[in-house]
Amino acid sequence: MSNRKQIILAALLMAAAVAVGLAVPLAAGRLKDAAFDNTSLSLDVAALDKADTAKLGIDEKLRLLSSRDIYIIDTDEGRDLDREEAAKTAEGYLYELYALGIVTCAPENMYYDIYDDVCPVVLIDESGRGDGLLAWSFVANGDDGSIVMFIDDESSLMLGMSFYSNGEAVLTEDDADLIDIFAEYCADRLGGKLMEIEHISNDVSYGDLFRFKISFDDGFTYVPLDLRLYESHMAFNME
Repeated sequence: MSNRKQIILAALLMAAAVAVGLAVPLAAGRLKDAAFDNTSLSLDVAALDKADTAKLGIDEKLRLLSSRDIYIIDTDEGRDLDREEAAKTAEGYLYELYALGIVTCAPENMYYDIYDDVCPVVLIDESGRGDGLLAWSFVANGDDGSIVMFIDDESSLMLGMSFYSNGEAVLTEDDADLIDIFAEYCADRLGGKLMEIEHISNDVSYGDLFRFKISFDDGFTYVPLDLRLYESHMAFNME
């Protein structure tokens, strides 16, 4: 990996085919975020201690990734996973999602570069003063579609994913059974309990929005995980 650090906005990372091209350079220890009115933030990247990224619970990690107000910064390596382990973990999720009918692109027809498309990153809130999250971004492309996925370095859990189809439509509002199956799958894989599936909106420009309410404390509280559905694109826990 290049010694020059880069910062990538989570919203831009969803576009798998152009994720690398949308990177914004980190220069002179300052992060500039074009999506926030060209404001910049002073941050000592060298001071980010990976040991601090284990402080968050899975519920907090999920909330952090779903927030638009985050920075995603390239780092040199993971702590618990290496590139091969992270790639194998992401492939496992990809095969499971394809078997469920959530992803419509056959995993064996998708490809990725172990060095360019499987990358360790640190996620922090926009202030740069909160706890960090060490994760892996995984990008795979194929003739039928592309996917971006975030894997937690500590637990190997999938924190979020975005899938683009080049042909066959992905999930729609009419696929109620599949949405239920996907919600149960997410709750089970994350180690939580599915409390409710809420249909938030059906807007032509923004697609369908479903919210999975998953509890990690026996129903006392829940984490809202959004599933956004468009004509040929779906995003889970990612803007």
